[in-house]
Amino acid sequence: MIAGLYTMLVATRDSNGYPVGTNTTPDTKTTNTVYSPLRVRFPVTVGGPQPTLEVATRRGGMAVRGKRYLGVSDYGTFDITLDGYDQDFHALVSGTAVDSTTVANWVTTAYNSNLATPPQLCALFTMGFTTDGGLTRFLNVFYNNVTIAPKVPTSSQDGGANPNPLAYTVTPDVSSRRMDG
Repeated sequence: MIAGLYTMLVATRDSNGYPVGTNTTPDTKTTNTVYSPLRVRFPVTVGGPQPTLEVATRRGGMAVRGKRYLGVSDYGTFDITLDGYDQDFHALVSGTAVDSTTVANWVTTAYNSNLATPPQLCALFTMGFTTDGGLTRFLNVFYNNVTIAPKVPTSSQDGGANPNPLAYTVTPDVSSRRMDG
């Protein structure tokens, strides 16, 4: 049983595909500097991509005579949900700056929906699972090339746990790099 989303880490990528933490200018690095990823606060759920498989079907004589799988034509997308607003995460994925100084106790940002090239990111999700023997283990899922786009938030008067969470769409893409480089 997989239950629990414990950690979500996000980092920008440089033009060579290497993670460079929260560096907003990924191709400008300082020697002997550690660039740590952003630990996203309050993740609630993460889905999985649903790739589209192309299939050629051989038909004749009013019957299916065979099939051949042609590979993946699209990697699909998936959603992540946070229980609240994380201004650092939002700024990183939307390529915006968060202004918390102009007006006291007020945070201003934008959805940047017209951004032509969203930031290329790496994302790591740590989920928990229990083995058949009852042992607690962790599963790390790493995507080395994604874009993450905020969805417009919704609101309601519903009660309960996380009544108005924030959702983001993750679009994975190919990468020539592995998690360890």
